[in-house]
Amino acid sequence: MLLVTIDTLRYDRLSIYGYRGQETPRLDAIGRDGAVFEQAVCDVPWTSASMASVFTGRYATYHGVQLGTDRLSDDAVTLAEVARDHGYRTAGFIGSFPLASVYNLSQGFETYDEHLDTPMVPFPPGQKPDFPDVKAIPPVDLGDADTFGPYFAQKIFNDAIRTDDAVTDAAARWLRAHHEKPFLLWVHYFGPHERGYLKETAEQAAARIPTEYDGDLAFTDAQVGRLVRKLDTLGLRDRVLLIVHADHGQSLGENGYVGHGENLYSPSLRIPLLVRWPGRIRAGVRMSGWVENVDIFPTVLHALGIGAGPPLDGRDLLGFLLQASSGTHRLPARRPAYSETYLPTVFERRIDTPDGWLIGRLFHRGLLTEGRMYVTTEVKPPCAKGDHSETSDEFCRSIRVERLFAPLADPQGLTDLAKRERDTLARFRRLLEPYRNIVGLHKEAANLDAKAREKLRALGYVW
Repeated sequence: MLLVTIDTLRYDRLSIYGYRGQETPRLDAIGRDGAVFEQAVCDVPWTSASMASVFTGRYATYHGVQLGTDRLSDDAVTLAEVARDHGYRTAGFIGSFPLASVYNLSQGFETYDEHLDTPMVPFPPGQKPDFPDVKAIPPVDLGDADTFGPYFAQKIFNDAIRTDDAVTDAAARWLRAHHEKPFLLWVHYFGPHERGYLKETAEQAAARIPTEYDGDLAFTDAQVGRLVRKLDTLGLRDRVLLIVHADHGQSLGENGYVGHGENLYSPSLRIPLLVRWPGRIRAGVRMSGWVENVDIFPTVLHALGIGAGPPLDGRDLLGFLLQASSGTHRLPARRPAYSETYLPTVFERRIDTPDGWLIGRLFHRGLLTEGRMYVTTEVKPPCAKGDHSETSDEFCRSIRVERLFAPLADPQGLTDLAKRERDTLARFRRLLEPYRNIVGLHKEAANLDAKAREKLRALGYVW
């Protein structure tokens, strides 16, 4: 089984999803030879947390990776652990440090290749810049805030990422050496993820990043093609399930924002999902209806012939694919998809409420159904009222600003339907309540010091 993750990949920048700006021939070929899921979403729009959801099959509110300083609990059961325990060779090759083993997503992988060698700064696609002073920053204990803060900041300027061609080279070598036995191989490309200059203003970055996106993606597309050719030339084309997805999307100016992680609008939540398995899944299948990143875990279990696994939030998609003929099919509806982001809690922000405005650390939760997206903005205590009157923690927790919109027709949520669809709003409130009461896994946290946080803020890479 081969799982390919492309960081920060918008579904609507692939020509197989209708993009006309450029061709993405290698990724398109995967979709044409198998299945394309037309409406796929992640549960958290940033890397470490989303991939923790993929590898546990659980929402972030359960697995507990909700900030960039959280480490996945040892108590989590990962897809790699299940596969390894059933006799599969397991290997992961990552392209950036938000997936480094300090975050513990490596558990279950016999090989976890995190040999990063490049700072996270802009450079031409496919070219490794000359940084003679790049150092290998040793891993630290995330539970130790005194050491983790400097580690996080130093990593940006040293061995933070590696180029997509280097990732392909390393993964292809492993394939050559291990292809004769059953395996679970995960390959992560940093690809079209933005890079930030330390002295660049936010306005300059917002103008530059969208112009680089297609070029970076074109190089990633070529590297995915190289990897798939290696798979096929080793005689594995018909034997291996291939899944390509993104950890999250990317806003390229929508909602006045360039980046990801700050909101739950469609540009950041929607992802591509392509599945190929010649001889098992017919070519030219398209699936409409919402699917989620947590669905990957049970889908892979089915493909590997593993019948029993841990409790999961996702559903098996392979059963639908094996029965589908070429053409478009609609998946049966299911419970709403859950999403969240706690990244806005890093800084205090203003929030307007019907009773006035206040300042606090905000986070968002959302539920997505066939036709509606419900999003709440909530406050993590403490907070302060705009008139400077005193507040309690209970008051801060009671703040809840709700939005309701049509995610397909209005992906930026520009038209709020909350006031005109009060019954729908009330139903979503009831459906969201159980997620507030989940007692998730214990997580180990570390806090960034002020100096480290400011460096990352300047880079546009604070979580």
